[in-house]
Amino acid sequence: RTGFSRALLRDAPPPPKSSSWFGSRDAPPPPPPLPADIDADERTCLVCDVGAILQLAKQRDDGWAFGSVVLAADGALSTDPGYGWNRNQGWFQMEKTDVPTADQLAELQKVLGGSGGTDALATPKYWDEVKDPTVVEYFRLDPRSPATRDEYTRCVDAFMLTLDRSKFRIHSVDRVQNISLWQSYAVKKAAT
Repeated sequence: RTGFSRALLRDAPPPPKSSSWFGSRDAPPPPPPLPADIDADERTCLVCDVGAILQLAKQRDDGWAFGSVVLAADGALSTDPGYGWNRNQGWFQMEKTDVPTADQLAELQKVLGGSGGTDALATPKYWDEVKDPTVVEYFRLDPRSPATRDEYTRCVDAFMLTLDRSKFRIHSVDRVQNISLWQSYAVKKAAT
């Protein structure tokens, strides 16, 4: 927010010599080459199990998308997929996916609580409207405003629970709103 920036030099750790890849003892295949303009911190590929339902957070014109698994496929493994891969979120090629079937959507609806399950995806009532639901937005909480005073107080009290209040001063509190991540969390919470 200040506009300060500097070049960040970082060495990636070498890939492990062997890893459990879908239960085998062989080393995992390397992730597919990602477009060069994707940030180094985001260079993780999603393991797309057949039958999983994914939620897109970003979609690029070159066929790549970033998303997360909202409903795992039946029999999907939970083992570490290896270096460069993630089972929860990451980049994937859209050509490797398909539109969910009616049966998959029915299963998702069942996990969410039946026909009224879409309420489980609703954002908290105190969230502000967003311009673009696929983009993270920040909202400043004002302790003087009746609309945000209670939320501000809850956040500060929770933060200060284990700290000496006399040694710290809160300058501001921002609410981070990410609708895509919230909905992914809501589905996973409903599934457990």
